[in-house]
Amino acid sequence: MASVENGLPQPKVRSIFFYNQHPQLQTTVGLHFFEPRYRILVQRALQEPRRQRSFVFLPNFEDYQASHGDIGYLATIIAHRYCPTGDPNELPSADIKIHFGCRVLIHFHWVESDTGGLAECVCVPLEPRFADPMNDIAPLPSSAQISAWPANPNPNPNPTP
Repeated sequence: MASVENGLPQPKVRSIFFYNQHPQLQTTVGLHFFEPRYRILVQRALQEPRRQRSFVFLPNFEDYQASHGDIGYLATIIAHRYCPTGDPNELPSADIKIHFGCRVLIHFHWVESDTGGLAECVCVPLEPRFADPMNDIAPLPSSAQISAWPANPNPNPNPTP
């Protein structure tokens, strides 16, 4: 997902998997996808080359809805195993192993019809230099802390020439 044009990361369309946990970047986890909408997510990630075997892992602790400006994690499927169901007309469930490579910013999103509620989004990768509040040791300063800092850091406001 790191394609860059004119120095800017290019937006990508990805499916969204909602979960109530913040992953660590550069880690790998295993999941079992059994809901019909997430079976579609796996199929699209693996079969549509433009998706590059990836989807957005979006932490959400309330309503499992995406919002403009949400920050998620790009999850790339590095291994998978299909688990067929008893019905040959259904997509199989899947055991997948995913790697969290970078964080992404969601520009906009929608829920696709006839998918059982699968959310899709347009997102762009965030540069690693932007702080990850869930994984950083030191928190970013609050607006109150920033406003308390003097505009002129010079301790002597009237220097003599």
